[in-house]
Amino acid sequence: MFAAFLNTGITNDLLTQERLSYGSKKVRADEDLQIVLNLVRERRFAIQRGEVETEFAAIAAPIMDWEGNPIVVIGATVSKYIDEDRISSIADILTKFARHVSAGKPSFSFES
Repeated sequence: MFAAFLNTGITNDLLTQERLSYGSKKVRADEDLQIVLNLVRERRFAIQRGEVETEFAAIAAPIMDWEGNPIVVIGATVSKYIDEDRISSIADILTKFARHVSAGKPSFSFES
């Protein structure tokens, strides 16, 4: 979530370090990573199936501040064997909740 929504000036060095820590077997090409991050931005949620815990899928959505930066990520963990409709339903609920509680642009100026 943070890699998808934070400014790349903040995330580039961290992403490089993260990829290097996995070793050559898990290094994704920059193009592949950008495809994944663009998909997360478009959908406003991410799903990982069995990558951290082999029996679970994790679904996450960002809660944003008024400038569109992620401040918190909410998520759900489910069995990776549940059907796609159920996973889509959970992702939809998380995304709607995240948008609801995200901060909107203030109606006043912070400058005096």
